[in-house]
Amino acid sequence: MRARGDRGEEAARRVLTRAGYKIILNNFCVQGGEIDIIARAADGTVVFVEVKLRAREPPDHRAVLPASKLLHVRRAARYYLSEHAVRPERIRFDLLLLIAREQTGNARVFWYKNL
Repeated sequence: MRARGDRGEEAARRVLTRAGYKIILNNFCVQGGEIDIIARAADGTVVFVEVKLRAREPPDHRAVLPASKLLHVRRAARYYLSEHAVRPERIRFDLLLLIAREQTGNARVFWYKNL
């Protein structure tokens, strides 16, 4: 299962990089939370990205990131911000939902910014 998640995160990093984002960290973990990708946008905003890879498209895309999971991501982000002295007005939380296409090996990408 982890290998599948790694593939999803690698695809997400490619999407972010092509969009001009600089990847800062992958799989940032602290007690009580984890962030899949931390990136910096061209305008300097630090973006905390949760990546979800699905075989089938869910009826409600945002439901793949429940409030409880977002709380854990925000908790980890607070720790990262305190350790790296990032101003909180320059941060954002995004969701990258990837729907795998088994025939081609590609994925449809849905990018939800500023959750």
